[in-house]
Amino acid sequence: MVLVTFGRLSAHTYFEGISSMTVNQRSGNLEIVHQFTTHDLLVVLAQKYDQKVEIESANFEPLLKNYWLENFNLSKENQSLTIDWIGVEAGINHTTIYQEVKGLNELIDVEVTHQILMDLHPEQINRLNFADGQEKGTKIFNRQTKTAEF
Repeated sequence: MVLVTFGRLSAHTYFEGISSMTVNQRSGNLEIVHQFTTHDLLVVLAQKYDQKVEIESANFEPLLKNYWLENFNLSKENQSLTIDWIGVEAGINHTTIYQEVKGLNELIDVEVTHQILMDLHPEQINRLNFADGQEKGTKIFNRQTKTAEF
């Protein structure tokens, strides 16, 4: 007989978000996709905005969008780039956020600030996979490294 016990069922000890930035060669736009744990997003939104937040509630997407604008930014030559909010798919386990930057067909000299969930979890790691047709790779963001340049 095997006995398995768990502490808090909703708790997890590994905090990582996955993002990707890919230049769409046909459109010439930068497509950005993020995937994070839904529970962590709900907790950070509730704490930050001091209100109950659920994925089905009307306030979920507006609060999430505002949080994203404050914690994920792109700039080039010291000018902020406009990141369009395409939408969100919120599931029980993971939430996927879709964004786009029109007319950005390369990542040269682009600076990324990626602080999502670092205010909630000091151990948070955000992995950003990227490709622009000329180079591809991964950048890692954490409490010590919140910004990276291409």
